[in-house]
Amino acid sequence: MSLKKKILSAFAMIFAIGTLFSYTVAFADTVVVITKNPTSESVTVGGKTWFIAHADNALSLTWEIIDPNGYVYSLADAIALNPGLGLQALEGDTLAVSNVPLSFNGWGIQARFDGQGNSATTSPAYIYVGDFLGAYSSIIEKYKIARTVGIHNYMDSENYDVCEFTSSYGNLGYALKDLDKNGIPELLIFGYETDPALSEHHQLLDLYSLFNNSPVRICESANRSNLNLLSDNRIYWRSSGGASIAIHDFYNVNGTELQFIERYFSYYDSEQFGHYFYHMSADYNDFLTWHPELYDGRIPIEEFTPVLDQYMVKIWMPQLTSIS
Repeated sequence: MSLKKKILSAFAMIFAIGTLFSYTVAFADTVVVITKNPTSESVTVGGKTWFIAHADNALSLTWEIIDPNGYVYSLADAIALNPGLGLQALEGDTLAVSNVPLSFNGWGIQARFDGQGNSATTSPAYIYVGDFLGAYSSIIEKYKIARTVGIHNYMDSENYDVCEFTSSYGNLGYALKDLDKNGIPELLIFGYETDPALSEHHQLLDLYSLFNNSPVRICESANRSNLNLLSDNRIYWRSSGGASIAIHDFYNVNGTELQFIERYFSYYDSEQFGHYFYHMSADYNDFLTWHPELYDGRIPIEEFTPVLDQYMVKIWMPQLTSIS
């Protein structure tokens, strides 16, 4: 290739790269990006509330209503299905909800933002009809007090009846979420850090439900016993019995109790059973922890990492209200 052709070829490449860069920057400037998700609310029958969402680079906003079975409706259709309900889209990316009937309990609200050739939808927020926040107020209040005085050891947490990790995170917050879809939202207490780069940037600390309108603790995190919420509403309970025992349990919430699903268990020190994880289909008794031969199957430890990864990617934290 001649020198002239090489120079022209180089200029063409530079022009192409510059054009691609300009296009990428221009495209990035028009991508719809959610900057605020709506948060779940608890209201009394006939009450009112507001939901707010924001996004960058959006040209329009459409509010969508989700019934407890996951079907999506327009505002008009949701009103028709819940007589008397008031839904009104206001300026400032706000949805006003008024005259809330009991039939609207457990319904979700999400915002779809449309831009130039793309769109983005917020995570759903839910509305709970009844004084659920009032029913849980004593739990939230004791966490506020414990947070103020500081929890430094297990005895402190026992005295205030809160999770011993209450002061282990930079922030503390709560959310109402109906994990078992029975119309009663559970109270979830989370500890979290604002820096997602931290390896343990959030954790489910405490979980409550209601029985006869009184809060009942379902489970809480503790030393060597850590709770996480999965995106499919299951509870992932990771615990250990010292350096030699590791247990990964998965549960559904069922009223005020946990309903066992499955367990992966390692018994590192056992020469008899080898370095395996064991999976069981029923949670018989704790003694099975020490008898891996009674479990349904086993997985070579080097094959367990991808099994665990499928659960780790589902760990999430809902939108929280701060506990200060």
